[in-house]
Amino acid sequence: QLHLQGIIDVKKATHVHYEAIRRAIPTYIPGVTPEKSDAIQSFIIYQLQRSQTDLIVDSLVEKIGGVFLNARLIEEEIKTYLRDNPNKKFDLQRAKAFPSGLHAFYQTNLQRILPEGTNKTLHNEAVEFMALICGAQEPLLGSTVEIMIGEESF
Repeated sequence: QLHLQGIIDVKKATHVHYEAIRRAIPTYIPGVTPEKSDAIQSFIIYQLQRSQTDLIVDSLVEKIGGVFLNARLIEEEIKTYLRDNPNKKFDLQRAKAFPSGLHAFYQTNLQRILPEGTNKTLHNEAVEFMALICGAQEPLLGSTVEIMIGEESF
């Protein structure tokens, strides 16, 4: 129960701000009803209580668009960023830079696999191979792919 005192202290300290918000609403919105004022106050307090993490998660969920592979790509990007930048925090602007939608997801992966400067022939063959895999009506067996693109590629 000792830790509850800290919670009570924080509640008392923040209550002053809630009162300031409650008093300011009618000043900025003359004629506001008490119900609307309560709703506005609740919204403002909710937004103030939301963490940066909540905003980042909301942004990422929107970008993922239900594509599990895209979620995995973003997870890897975050881990890599945090590993390579140990003294920096991951912020909302960085999350907004991630690709949105399936097309952008595949484009980003293609750029990772075949970065700028890759041999044009290799690039074209890789794109044709990926198109073959994506266009297949069913999963292709390794042996089938080996026959199609040649044994030396394995």
